[in-house]
Amino acid sequence: MSHKVFFSSSKTNYPKSKELENVWSKYEKIDKKTRVIKILNDYKRNTLIFKLKNGKQYFEFIPSSGIPKEYQIPNERIIDVRCSMYTYLMLTKSGKIYSLAKENQYGEIPLEDPNNSNFEKIRHCDFFEKNNLFVESFVMGTINNYFVCKGGVLYGNGYGGQGRLGLGSQGNKQLPTLLARDIKKAYCNPDAIGAMWATNDNKLFATGLNSQAFLSTGNFKDQMHPVELTELPFEVSNLQDLQMGRTTSFALTMDGKLYSCGSKDENGHLIDHSRFTEIEVLKNETIKEMSIGKEQFCLKTANNEFFMWGFGSNNSKWKTPTKVAMPNVYLNNPSVVVYCGFYESYLYHPYKVGSAQNDLKNLFQNKQATDCILPFEIKAHKALLEIRTGCKIEKIHKAFQQGLFSKEEINSFLEWVYFGEIKDSKGIQSIFNSLEMTIDINQFDTFEQDLLKLYQDEDSKDFIILVKIDDEDDDEDDEDDDEYEEIPVHKFILSARSGLFREMFKNLKNETNSVKDFSRKTIESLEILIKFFYTENIELTADDDPVLIVEELKDAIEYYQLSEDCDLNYELDKIKNQFNIL
Repeated sequence: MSHKVFFSSSKTNYPKSKELENVWSKYEKIDKKTRVIKILNDYKRNTLIFKLKNGKQYFEFIPSSGIPKEYQIPNERIIDVRCSMYTYLMLTKSGKIYSLAKENQYGEIPLEDPNNSNFEKIRHCDFFEKNNLFVESFVMGTINNYFVCKGGVLYGNGYGGQGRLGLGSQGNKQLPTLLARDIKKAYCNPDAIGAMWATNDNKLFATGLNSQAFLSTGNFKDQMHPVELTELPFEVSNLQDLQMGRTTSFALTMDGKLYSCGSKDENGHLIDHSRFTEIEVLKNETIKEMSIGKEQFCLKTANNEFFMWGFGSNNSKWKTPTKVAMPNVYLNNPSVVVYCGFYESYLYHPYKVGSAQNDLKNLFQNKQATDCILPFEIKAHKALLEIRTGCKIEKIHKAFQQGLFSKEEINSFLEWVYFGEIKDSKGIQSIFNSLEMTIDINQFDTFEQDLLKLYQDEDSKDFIILVKIDDEDDDEDDEDDDEYEEIPVHKFILSARSGLFREMFKNLKNETNSVKDFSRKTIESLEILIKFFYTENIELTADDDPVLIVEELKDAIEYYQLSEDCDLNYELDKIKNQFNIL
């Protein structure tokens, strides 16, 4: 993915034009070899860049004044990082929490001894392991943290007053304290002075300060203890995201509808509801993503258009959602996101923390299931080469046979093809030019979109999985009468993603182009699994049984010997939360 990042500061006087081309400026602090996963900034205008470099995860802390510093957490895979006013927390795949923090005025650093905390060292918050708790997700408020642990137990720490933790007005809680049970998800944002959480039986609760009616209780009364929200205009089970600012809250549903609650401030922002209400000017839009900061709010639509507006700032020019123009490099790129922080907003293409690229990287290095040979006896995969370059294999062979490129340059080019790595941008760009490709190496890589195209390209699929059709009258001993449905797939994708198929292909003759599936999974589950191999996403249709899909795909992880860092579990957890599957 590209290193290219743009940012906007809310302290800048925005142009009055509705087409705000000049809002975004190039952010020059990103190294060209860096793959940005996530960007955050805090109340002190420090910036934290969660990035991938040379295949390893790093944090780059850029103070508002001072020298940037890199951090790494050895032997852990980070799956989420968030910030509050002064604190950064990291969640690992193993359910552990780490902190990078300095100030601890209200007990917001979840450590037994936070006194040695500073921005010089990442520290392990071992409270959860000591209490046999596995953190599955977390959110952060201004000076509070909320942790959803395995089994649906909710813990919180930090400022203990004003109902922030739902415990009335108590002293600060340095170590996490049990707040609630049977919780599906917690909601809060770095500028919020309260929190909400959803239960497994699809009820929504809110707690905290409420002078701006941002808790959707129908009044302006502070809530010292959690109160169930009623008269919601949406089903909690249909909630995709919920974000809270200091004066407003926004709820986004699965079908792209946006609701808000809060009060109108002196700068004229449009919110004036004490309960969640659909935003009138956006009723004809399908919202895909949202991000709320201290002084800016951004929406992204299903048509890849962006709306922004500001609130709480004397410099704010956007008093209603305004469609804004983005830098040309971001046009027609559905993977671009906007992060709204305390004062700055960042526009970037996130490098997905997934396993497809790792699996394809191993495939490239081990030369498995190859079907074409390039100069220097370099083995590769025709379908992937063609989909990534947009060129037929004959054209690629012709360009390489001219002898203009070294073995090292071709291998660097293939690293870009297989897993988006850019080590020699000059050499790769030269190959692009030779192939008459219109791709600019400095713009965004289209790896994810290309794998989706590969999945959709039926003509290049060279292998078939045969799935037996269930028949109640079927005689299991008579295989000749069995009927099968076919799932076309690329052989090299199966080899990359599944240890079972990888071993199978070692023993199959090269001319074998089909195999019977003996997993006893339904055709629907297998089709979803195969698509996941390409896209790393699971999308259910109205006809799919989510309970059955989750059950079968959970078993598939072990049966098909998927890689340890495979994100299938993460996708299944999202479905379980969406459909309230225990």
